[in-house]
Amino acid sequence: MIKLKNLFYILFVLSFSGQVRANSAQVEGITQFLIDRANDTYFYIFENKMKKSKRFSCYFPEVYSYVEDGDLKALIKSKDIWEETLTNDLKLLNIRAVSYGVNKTVNFNKVAIKATNDYADLLQFSKIKIEGAEYDLNFIPLSASPKVRNVINGFYTQFNEFRDELINFNKKLINYSDPCSNVKPTEEIFKANVNDLKSAYKGLELWIKHIQQYKNNITVDVRAIEAACKTDSSLKVCRIKNKVFSEYIPEIKKQLEKPVVKAVGYVLITAKYINNIQKRKTATGKVVEAFKVIKEEDLETNEKLKKIKYYALFIAQLADADSADSVAGILKEYTLPVTSFLSKREPRKTSFMITSYFGYAAGRIENKDKVTSSNTSGFYVPVGFEYNVGLTRGGAISVMLSPFDFGYPISLRMNGENTGVDLEDIVAPSISVAYGVKDYPMNIGVAYQKGKKTGLNTEQEERLMLFVAFDMPLFSF
Repeated sequence: MIKLKNLFYILFVLSFSGQVRANSAQVEGITQFLIDRANDTYFYIFENKMKKSKRFSCYFPEVYSYVEDGDLKALIKSKDIWEETLTNDLKLLNIRAVSYGVNKTVNFNKVAIKATNDYADLLQFSKIKIEGAEYDLNFIPLSASPKVRNVINGFYTQFNEFRDELINFNKKLINYSDPCSNVKPTEEIFKANVNDLKSAYKGLELWIKHIQQYKNNITVDVRAIEAACKTDSSLKVCRIKNKVFSEYIPEIKKQLEKPVVKAVGYVLITAKYINNIQKRKTATGKVVEAFKVIKEEDLETNEKLKKIKYYALFIAQLADADSADSVAGILKEYTLPVTSFLSKREPRKTSFMITSYFGYAAGRIENKDKVTSSNTSGFYVPVGFEYNVGLTRGGAISVMLSPFDFGYPISLRMNGENTGVDLEDIVAPSISVAYGVKDYPMNIGVAYQKGKKTGLNTEQEERLMLFVAFDMPLFSF
């Protein structure tokens, strides 16, 4: 490979002395040097984009910790690390997705507060007779006997315990479902939380039994209900009145039952998701299944999901790679993506890239004094700096400033000629404006180019061209 100091020497001489020519070996060396540097530079950019991806660090915290703290190139060879960390992250991701799904389906906090308010509305109109004396169900006198206390508390204890468990479970779900939360639940912890909820729900059976045991001792102040309903007709007791314990209590119990059924059902979904992921033999397959979970549970927006999935699949494919050639292919696929032209077409997005076009151009010579040349059409393969603006309805407008045009050596190759090519054969500065076709790597545009020096006065060709070309971004900034 050409040495860096030789490269600088050749470029310096070429820039300031039109009399010196670089030979074919030097052109080849410079080309290879630029390709290697471009790959290294893009890999550096790719690695830093991974490090700066907040959402990726949230969804794949263990994998990200290695990317953040170590050299990504060194870790590429550590297949066992990728497999282990991916497995751990996918398990966590599963629980987060399911927690999000449960919380999205039922608002546990809202259910708990509503049931409490409804029950409190009922008890304020109820009295109970114990040992020949009548007591309000929403108040225990300081002088009350132990039996009176136990009876009245029986209307609250299990109910309040379950209500508190619902609120507690809701807090856990919020922490579990947040991808960026520091709380990292396991499948075992999640199932234990659901079992705690189920146990608390079973306590409601004792609450119902207590009500059944003393319901004949309870009286409801219907007149007080009617008076309250004149002020606030939205109270549930307004439509039930004297049937509060035969209809109202079962309704409250049913209201509390709904979130438990949903939570238990999602435990089964958790098992299904985990089985679907585990049955895949490759890390790539596991990641694909995991992103199905994210999509099904609407855990993330599609736009953010694309970026997270892009990095996750990169890591997964590295974990699956079984040869140096496979790793090289993956690096090429991700660090020089063929479909990166699509990023130019994102509406209202601007970007700055190093890009190459590969196409055909035709035009006319623009020199005031006609130069002796018929070079008005042929391959147009510029490489240069490009600024892009995505259009609202797709497509893009691009402006490229290119110092090189590889059309001549490509034309020789296409015609089967092995003639040596000098550096000056590819130095052909041009500026172009192009329209990028929506959804396709195709550009249509115009270019102004200065070509070879010809004639006795070594006048440089000036061409105005119309071109159609493949759009091939090399990397973006």
